[in-house]
Amino acid sequence: MKHFILPMICVICLTTNCQAQTRCDSIYEVEDKFWAAYLDKGLRGLILFDRYPEIAFGKDRLINYTDDKERIGAVMYIVLIDSLGKPSCLRFAYTNNPLLVEEANQIAKKLTFTPASTGGKGVNSTMNIIVRFYAEPPKRRRTH
Repeated sequence: MKHFILPMICVICLTTNCQAQTRCDSIYEVEDKFWAAYLDKGLRGLILFDRYPEIAFGKDRLINYTDDKERIGAVMYIVLIDSLGKPSCLRFAYTNNPLLVEEANQIAKKLTFTPASTGGKGVNSTMNIIVRFYAEPPKRRRTH
């Protein structure tokens, strides 16, 4: 199977006031500036949360089964999650099968999240999600 890496572009803006890709792009610019400033201060490592962002609803839809051998693969996104847990933007990152992107977009748009928190307060964060498509469900082993 060939691997396809498409340019990082925002494919879905989930805010009502978003126009084209400008809102998502501006949010990612802010995040990039934050990390640049963080590194410029000589800081290294991860920023730890009290609670990491999680998928609150729709996690079961991230794994899909199909009979079509041409529709097997995965689609990866980077999600910007605000301090209330609302997904601000969903940015397409990678796929190994471009035929899956449109269906994966529909699945990813319906996810809801629990926000990350630090010091008991919700904070903006990002999260990677992968929508996977398999040929058939895995066979369960009998355990007697």
